[in-house]
Amino acid sequence: MHLRSLKNFILPLASVLLLSGLGRKSTLRNVSASGLTETIELHVRAGQEIDLLTELSSFSSVVLEFPDYFDLKDFQVRTTAGDVFPVRIVTKPDIDEPRRSAMFMTDHANTSLQVKTGNYTGPLKIYLIGAPGITLDRSKVLHKSETDCSKPDFIASETWRAGLPDPVPGRSVHKVDHLIVHHSAGSNSITDYTLAVRNIYLYHLEVNGWDDVGYNYLIAPNGQIYQGRDDLGVGPEDNIKGAHFCGKNTGTMGVCLMGNYDEAEVADSAFHALIRLFTWKCVKEGMDPRQSLIHPADIGTDSLGRIAGHRDGCNTRCPGDNAYTLLHALIDSVYNRYIQCEPVVGISRSSWEQFHISPNPVRFPIYLTLPANGHTFRYRIIDLQGKTILNKRMVGHWLDPEMPLQSGSYFLEIEDRDNGMRYFAKFIVAQP
Repeated sequence: MHLRSLKNFILPLASVLLLSGLGRKSTLRNVSASGLTETIELHVRAGQEIDLLTELSSFSSVVLEFPDYFDLKDFQVRTTAGDVFPVRIVTKPDIDEPRRSAMFMTDHANTSLQVKTGNYTGPLKIYLIGAPGITLDRSKVLHKSETDCSKPDFIASETWRAGLPDPVPGRSVHKVDHLIVHHSAGSNSITDYTLAVRNIYLYHLEVNGWDDVGYNYLIAPNGQIYQGRDDLGVGPEDNIKGAHFCGKNTGTMGVCLMGNYDEAEVADSAFHALIRLFTWKCVKEGMDPRQSLIHPADIGTDSLGRIAGHRDGCNTRCPGDNAYTLLHALIDSVYNRYIQCEPVVGISRSSWEQFHISPNPVRFPIYLTLPANGHTFRYRIIDLQGKTILNKRMVGHWLDPEMPLQSGSYFLEIEDRDNGMRYFAKFIVAQP
C-alpha cells in the first residue's frame, strides 16, 4: 500500500478507537455531578465517522457546539437506536452565544453515538443529556373548553421534575407586558413530551448554567401545557422573570412550542392551548393583544407587540417560519376571546344579564331577540375603554345606530325600563 494511502487509512481508524474509549487523552470528558449530562470535547477532520461511547447510563438528547458559524454539509449524528439527525447550527453568525445545533431528542435510551463530520474540520463539543423517564397522570392533559377564560390546566414543574436536581434558588417577579412565542427547534418525532421537558430542563440547568428552565411555559404538540420556570413560592409562575429573550427578559413571559417549526406545522391542539394560555394572561393583565409598546431594553425596533415571536427582538430564526406566520391568526384569536372575557369598564360583571348577537361580526341594522316584548328599551354602545359612543331609544327590537362605527369591538347595553333589567353583549363591527 502506498505510504500516503496507508496514512489516510490509519488516522481515521485511530480516531475511532481513541474516541470510543481506548485512548481518552484525545478527548476531554465531563460528567455532571447529577450523572445525567456529559460533555465531550474533541477535534475532528472532514470525512470522518466517529463512534462515541457515553459514560452515562444512557442518553436521549444530543446538542453539538462549534467554535464558529459554518455552512455544514453532510454532518450528522446517529444514535444507538438508529435515530439519524442532520446537523445544522440554529444560532445566527453574529449572535453573542455559542454556535449550537438544535437539541436532538429521541424516545429511546442510547449508549453510543456515531458522528459523521461531513465537510467540517475543527473543534467539536458534544452534550449528551439523559434524564430518566417518568409516568405522569394522563388526567392532567388539557381538557377545558376553548371559551373558558380561566387559567388553563398545566403540569406543575415540581411534578415533571421528579427525580432531577432542584433549580437554583433566586427568583425575580416582574410585570409582564409582552408574550413571547418560541419553539424548541428540536425533533418532531418524539412522543414522550414529559421526557423532552425534563431534558430541556437539564440542558438549561447543567449545560447553559442557568438557575432553571428558561421558559415560563412549554406546550406539547398534543396541547398539554407544562409549567417551566419554578416560582419557588416567590410569586405566580407567569410573572417570574425567565431566561428566553437574549438577555432582554424584563417584562416578558416566554412560551415554548415543543418541536421544530421550520420543518413541521404547528398542531391544532398546541395552537389552541397557546390561544387559551395567552387569552387568560391578557385578561389577567388587562392587555389588549393587538397593541405594541416600547420594550425597556434596546431590541433594535421602536416597539414590540404584546404578542411577538422570539425573532422580533433577537437575532434568531425562532419560533420557526411555520409558527411565526401564525402570529397574526394567534393575535386575532386571542383578541376575539379577550373581548368576550373582559368586563365593561366600570360595570360589575354580577349585574349582567347576557344575550347573544348573531351573526357576529355584525352589519347594521340588526334585529335583537330579547326576553320581553312590548317594553321600552334604550341601548348604549360602549367601547373597550368604557366610553359611551351612543345612547338612544330603540324602535321595537331593531337596532340601527344611524352613524358609522369604525371596525372593531364594542359592548352593547340594553336597558329594559319597564322592569329595570339590563342586558349586555359584546359584538364586532365588520370591516366595510
